[in-house]
Amino acid sequence: MSSGASYPYCIATIVTHKAIESMLEGTGQGSYRDSHPWLVARRLLQQALTAGQQMPILFATLEDAEHPAMMSHWAWIQDIDVVELHRGHWESRCTFAPLHPVNPIWEPIDSLL
Repeated sequence: MSSGASYPYCIATIVTHKAIESMLEGTGQGSYRDSHPWLVARRLLQQALTAGQQMPILFATLEDAEHPAMMSHWAWIQDIDVVELHRGHWESRCTFAPLHPVNPIWEPIDSLL
């Protein structure tokens, strides 16, 4: 796929703990679907792949408004597919390599600022 170099950008999204558990079943390799058009993300991934680099996706978990979102897992993106199902309704599907847990020192989102 690439020389191992990381692209200077990444994708970050917030999911539930249940979604992460579902993604971790089996090999941890899988996909994530969203109802928003990830057009910019797809373009950035294509630029990364063209340059022989990899681009990661970061998953943060959020269960409710009382608890802050925390970084949970990350993976190298393999593909992003964006489809307009019908006028104004989109589906984006991001497929990725096996998930890796985020080091606990980086779990709080404010630790990245």
